[in-house]
Amino acid sequence: MSDSMYVGVFWCVYDQIFGIREVFDEGEVVNDGRYIKIPGTHEDYWERVRKSNNLPNKPWDYYTHGEVKYDTQKYKFEVSGTPKMLVDESIQKRIIRNYKLPKFVTFKEYEI
Repeated sequence: MSDSMYVGVFWCVYDQIFGIREVFDEGEVVNDGRYIKIPGTHEDYWERVRKSNNLPNKPWDYYTHGEVKYDTQKYKFEVSGTPKMLVDESIQKRIIRNYKLPKFVTFKEYEI
């Protein structure tokens, strides 16, 4: 299991990555036809992540946040998130380490 890569949602709080992650090829993920990702949204997971890590009582979208998913058409991991994640290389490195991603990952801003 130590070599497994993960998909999930995350927040960057106090320069640390907090979130939910699942092995991307196991049963707790969904394949929507394009992406393999965890079911649910940031709103679904924030209170659990916040409380279990003793984080401040802020709304789910207060901190830099994003999602790690696997693109089944391009055969690569994609991380989409808030703009700060795109310009802060240290956050990107933490995400790659935390989710055990390969070096070649696409980072992009959330599409609205």
